[in-house]
Amino acid sequence: MNVVSREAGRFFTGYDLLLTPTMNTPALPLGRLDANAELAAGEWTRQLFDACSFTPLFNQTGAPAISLPLGESSQGLPIGVQLGGPACSESVLLRVAAFLEEAMPWASRRPAVHAATRSGRS
Repeated sequence: MNVVSREAGRFFTGYDLLLTPTMNTPALPLGRLDANAELAAGEWTRQLFDACSFTPLFNQTGAPAISLPLGESSQGLPIGVQLGGPACSESVLLRVAAFLEEAMPWASRRPAVHAATRSGRS
């Protein structure tokens, strides 16, 4: 973990932010990543990294990152974009996120079925 953290820190001496997808694919079907599945630790880790291989860098290093729903699939599902930064850059990430939200508002976008709907109706 220390080696990865130092390498990430070194990377950010030359860059302000890192832009990645949040997930490797559009939204997975509900239940695809089942924490209660009887899997060996290695298989569970492989499934997680197959689904989201970009977020663990920031989880491990403690460097700040933010995921923003900037894209949308053909089915109307959100596609996340992750911005990550060096240690103590939370304010930069929040300012960039605010700028992007103003330029590409997402608050009113909803897929046909989401947490605030009943029977799939908004």
